[in-house]
Amino acid sequence: MFLISNKCAFRKSLLRVSSRTALLFFLCVSMLPSDAQVCNGSLGPIIFVEDFGSGPNPGPELPAGFTTYTFGLGAGGRYYVTNDSGQNGALWHSAPDHTPNDTDGYMLLFDASDDAGVFFQTDLENLCPNTNYVFSCYVANIVVPTACGGNSREPDLRFTLFDSTTGTSLGTITTGSIPVSTTLEWNEYGITFRTGQMQTSMQIVVTNNAPGGCGNDLVIDDFSLRLCNPLTEQVFDLCDLPGGIIEVGSNTYSSAGTYEDLIPLLNSCNDSTVITTLVGENPVLPTINITFCSGDSVSVGGQVYYNSINFTDTLDMSGPCPMLQPYQIVSQEPQNIVNDVFLCFGESLLVGTNTYTAAGTYIDSLTTAAGCDSIVITNIATAGIDVALNVSDLTLELGATIALQATSSLSNDPGFSWAPPEAFSCSDCPNPVFQPLQSGIYTLTGIDQPSGCTDSLAFNVEVLPCTKVFIPNVFSPNQDGVNDHFQVFAKSCYSNIQEIRIFDRWGGLVYETFDQAPNSTTGLWNGKIGGKVAPAGIYVYTMTLEVLDGTTQQRSGEVLVVY
Repeated sequence: MFLISNKCAFRKSLLRVSSRTALLFFLCVSMLPSDAQVCNGSLGPIIFVEDFGSGPNPGPELPAGFTTYTFGLGAGGRYYVTNDSGQNGALWHSAPDHTPNDTDGYMLLFDASDDAGVFFQTDLENLCPNTNYVFSCYVANIVVPTACGGNSREPDLRFTLFDSTTGTSLGTITTGSIPVSTTLEWNEYGITFRTGQMQTSMQIVVTNNAPGGCGNDLVIDDFSLRLCNPLTEQVFDLCDLPGGIIEVGSNTYSSAGTYEDLIPLLNSCNDSTVITTLVGENPVLPTINITFCSGDSVSVGGQVYYNSINFTDTLDMSGPCPMLQPYQIVSQEPQNIVNDVFLCFGESLLVGTNTYTAAGTYIDSLTTAAGCDSIVITNIATAGIDVALNVSDLTLELGATIALQATSSLSNDPGFSWAPPEAFSCSDCPNPVFQPLQSGIYTLTGIDQPSGCTDSLAFNVEVLPCTKVFIPNVFSPNQDGVNDHFQVFAKSCYSNIQEIRIFDRWGGLVYETFDQAPNSTTGLWNGKIGGKVAPAGIYVYTMTLEVLDGTTQQRSGEVLVVY
């Protein structure tokens, strides 16, 4: 079954009728060389194609219901899915399938029988009403000229359309005899049809229309369904067109050339293809525009004009196509232009040669491009904001914080923005807590919220690296409450002890822990190994410290256990 995706889902709502209308307006079949088309018009895009795939021989047989022939090679009445037509020795041409660039591509091979067997049939669904289509395939006679004593049966195919609901035949046509050739020759055969007002489906059946016997052997490939659009070709001399122009659809053409337009047809999925060829020279020259000041006059071709006017002058009557010169003459009245402008503090506006920065109304006398008087009235309103900060450039240790305070003037409704925002406890308040993790330039922006005017200031921050860690080199786990644990004391820029390991003098691991807070009040190692008091002596530690900026640092050293 061919399931058709409608090109247009119907451009307009369809007219409903109470009785079945004529379903097909015309039928035809044709065989043309490869550079021609089976559509007597403009062939549209392929809606569906069946090329049977590719692979080693034999290919898979067709699904049930697509043909009445028996799969396999042998006597008449059989078919084969193959990538090489030469399946009968020297009696059949050996050639690949028709599909371009299809390595080991499959085709259908038929050894036709005496009866009118079905080569191929399928249902065409989701068709557009009132639309022209072409159903076609490529066929070749595979019998060599010398087979059957030079008198082989020639294939002849019949294309028949049926109403999918009633089974009524809607039309049929044959290809006629397909002759033998010295080499295998593919030719396209097709049936062109038009659906009726309510027609959305039909069945296509391709049958054997030739007698059996020696010959009547063929291959078929590349079944396809396409739109067949009406085609109109028209030629005009530009000299014969009013104004030297022509409108086709929504396009207007005024110079020599060939143009193609697609015009949608009402209640159909077809487009009407219109090819327009314009020859000759456009007799209408480009319009000459002349502007003069009101109260003055202008002379054109010896004629004086005091008011606005449009006219066309004929320049040359001697040739077959007189040249026409359009004029557009405009008498320009004095111009009064009023501009309302808003400026933020610090901005300026240039009007003519004058520059304005303050609020007020300003009147300037200017001239237009035509040299006429122009009065420009400019109404300027101003607003703005000025921001200040309680610090300037800063030097801070990593992890340190400082409270900032922004102030503003000139604005009754200020807003604030800090960047980059991740360094501030709030990015839109006037007094955030500032904790930078890296050196750089930080910015405060003040916003006058009614006007959107802004003022910014930047301050440079140097963040000192995090290096200060104190690790005692001796502790006494004697439970006297003084220095009973191994501890790590670090600045606030250290956020975590990722891991710590302690080894005895022989390299044995005696203590290990992960993700501990620096400066713990309970300490880390309590000086016990497996629940027993560790022997006095020197132990070695390694640890990984995590810094607020996401980096890590390694520390190692010795610690002495005493009692």
